Amino acid sequence: MVRRAPIAKRRLDTLSCLYYTNYAPHTSTMPPGPSTMHADDDRWLDFLELHYRKQDLFTIEADALAIPVNVVLNLNYTLGKKLAQLGGRVLVERVQAAKQAIPGARMTLGTATSIPIADLPLQAKRAVLVAWWNETTDYDQNHLFKCYAAALRAAFAHGATSLVLPILGGRGGVKSTDRARVICDLLQQFNQLKPSGTFPVEHLIFADLNAAPLDAIERELDRNLYRD
Repeated sequence: MVRRAPIAKRRLDTLSCLYYTNYAPHTSTMPPGPSTMHADDDRWLDFLELHYRKQDLFTIEADALAIPVNVVLNLNYTLGKKLAQLGGRVLVERVQAAKQAIPGARMTLGTATSIPIADLPLQAKRAVLVAWWNETTDYDQNHLFKCYAAALRAAFAHGATSLVLPILGGRGGVKSTDRARVICDLLQQFNQLKPSGTFPVEHLIFADLNAAPLDAIERELDRNLYRD
């Protein structure tokens, strides 16, 4: 389903504003994207389209695809393994090169890096690798917030107009309703930061093989981001 509608004025306050954290988008380093054709006083959610796909996320065409990895970029999680399987040796080599480019070859938890995959047998053009876990990760709502924010920032930085996001947090014990509120708050806070010209993503695609978390996110966003 795609939803595009006016923004509700109500704003959640479950998490602190991105503007005052390390997870705020640094717009001075982001290239202009197609969204620059919108008026300067438009906000991101005025043109962002939300999609909910009960589908294998590797089969969705998009500019960017977010994949959770551990902090040392080992592709040993379910989605990472499939990414390596589909991308083959070339992809694994690119991941290793990205790892070596990071100080200490170790990402900070809740940050992201990305690699090009447009020339590989994958549907997306870039893989956004999100540092989702380490040996001591507390998979709470704040961690989920940081990881999704990092994925968005990485997509913005490369001018992506579409981003596929997996449903994170289920195995970590985050409830579907809490996850939905985190995503709602995240989008609202990004929306308050800057006009549309700095945020190129116009299609945000939530994907999972299970319909239940998708339905929870859709209900929460419909209630709090849009009005009929």
